[in-house]
Amino acid sequence: MASLVKPDRELYLTLPSNDSSIVSFPNNTNHHWTNQLPHPIELEGEWEVGLSQITLPTESKVKEYLDTLSDDDPIMFTSNAVWVKDIGSGTSARLDITVFYKDIKDANIQTVFDLLKVLFDTDAEKRAWNMERNYVTKHVFRVIYNEVNNDVKITAGHLGTDTATYLHIANNMKVLLRKELCLKFNWVEEKTLSSGHVRPANGVNLLSDFRNPDQGWKNTYRARYSALWNTPFGLEDITDFYGEAYIRFHLEELAYTFTNTINSSYKKGTISRALYAYSSLCAPTITGDQTTDLLRSVRYKPGLNETFTYEPTHIHYKPVRTSNISTIETGIEYLSTLGDDDILLRMRNMLFAPTLQTIFTTHVTYKDIKGVEIITTYDLLDILFRKALQLQAWNMDKDYTIKAAFKVNLDDTSGDVTLSAGHVPTDQVTFNNIANNMQLLLRVDMCEKFGWIKQHSTFDNKPIFINGPNLTSFFRNENQGWSKLYDLRMGSSYKWPYGLEYVKYIDYVNNSKQTNFCRFHLEELDYKFTNTKENTSKKGNTLRSLFVYSSLCQPTITGSNTTDMLREITYKPGLNQTHIFEPRKLTYKPVRISQIYTIETGISESEANSTDYVDFNEGPTILTLHLRKIVK
Repeated sequence: MASLVKPDRELYLTLPSNDSSIVSFPNNTNHHWTNQLPHPIELEGEWEVGLSQITLPTESKVKEYLDTLSDDDPIMFTSNAVWVKDIGSGTSARLDITVFYKDIKDANIQTVFDLLKVLFDTDAEKRAWNMERNYVTKHVFRVIYNEVNNDVKITAGHLGTDTATYLHIANNMKVLLRKELCLKFNWVEEKTLSSGHVRPANGVNLLSDFRNPDQGWKNTYRARYSALWNTPFGLEDITDFYGEAYIRFHLEELAYTFTNTINSSYKKGTISRALYAYSSLCAPTITGDQTTDLLRSVRYKPGLNETFTYEPTHIHYKPVRTSNISTIETGIEYLSTLGDDDILLRMRNMLFAPTLQTIFTTHVTYKDIKGVEIITTYDLLDILFRKALQLQAWNMDKDYTIKAAFKVNLDDTSGDVTLSAGHVPTDQVTFNNIANNMQLLLRVDMCEKFGWIKQHSTFDNKPIFINGPNLTSFFRNENQGWSKLYDLRMGSSYKWPYGLEYVKYIDYVNNSKQTNFCRFHLEELDYKFTNTKENTSKKGNTLRSLFVYSSLCQPTITGSNTTDMLREITYKPGLNQTHIFEPRKLTYKPVRISQIYTIETGISESEANSTDYVDFNEGPTILTLHLRKIVK
């Protein structure tokens, strides 16, 4: 055995997860590993250990995907029609472009938004390079970048709507992306039809709307959902193109919006959170009802191409557990209450065809939105309404249009979301049609939680709702006002005197599950949801002080009171992030052992569970510890 090393007063230990210790510990990973030391260490007297520095690999899904590609791997294929100038509309050619990984690999790609922009910008550049003299890009799909919402939209909506144009787009305008790419970033998911056939459908990060809202689908519902039809949702599975599987986005009928392009770039989002470092060097720490080897918490902000390095301003020391060391082990609310099939929104609209009309009802469940980044109430309303319109479109038949549907206006600056049927005429027939056929229902518990409604009274054991503090309403037609007399609206038998109605819905498809909804009566009123960014946190999102008390503390006199206050901290609430407070006065932890032979390391998500490991990408994790002797 190698001779013992006996440090005098201090030493630094750098513990990479990818060193030769893998020979002795083949199960080492970059979130939990054991290091075999070249020389055992013996600590004489009492020692403490603290975290001096830690370096973590990236959590980027974008980098993880791009690292699987080779230079000649095609990522995107497009087709467009180009025309010769001044010779006539019949003189055209189809120009096909392929974007390979080698075309983009040197670009600065931090997020999914960056990836899409680089792909489409490279496509446009290569198209220009490959055009003949006198050709112009007359019939080319458009790419619209929304850098406020970080959305990317592809559309042919600027082109005509006649049959010839429809066929021209279908035959000559194509966008294909690698299927594995579409699945990884949740643009596409595989959906099983009633026929048993599997077809690609929109994933949670892809929204679609009609290229021409006044036209709708060109093909019937029955045809689109038949076993022989390949594109019921506008997406086609191309199984062997360049030897790979691709998804084609059919632009003749739909426009597509890639959403959530920042948050989906990372395995667990972009928000700062806490990680916890554990080490076998530490004396055990009691955390609630758990005893752990917790060394310290680390404020972690994920990055794409760079590793994350944390160097604390002050080192927190903990007692060393033992004096002989040869190995060291180191370890680093509303929506959560819902089930996949719980319905959040129920929408009903009247759809028109040239000779008939029909009523269509749409449900949005938690399953439909749970993969989307939802940080504020504004985000929640945004995705609920956008998903409702997408699901409605999927189930529409040929030539149907949405003429008598309520409108949703989202103001990203103020955070206000307005529902209105004010654009629909105000005659009595229209009023009755809206009352019977244009309906919006939202879950009661959700409406109450975010301050949109509150219970005013009850009738026949059913609640009567009024506006909450975060909902305002106004007449759909200012010149008409209410359609009902005051005495009738306020009568004991009237169910919605304030324009809000309690509705009990039984879902017989899902085990007769009951959901309580609030219906917003759009035939009478328009509604505005307010404070959608401020009301996300229970007490708002402003900076405030919190005070920590402990029965361990000596009593403190605060004014006329004697308390057990430990200290005051500054607190900034966040929805998807953990609040980490780093005090300037430090704590110390004893080292558990005096002889060191190996060092085991783990990186965990949990303060109470050292095996709740973080899912990193490939790459080393490096931990540096500082040990010092306690001088008495």
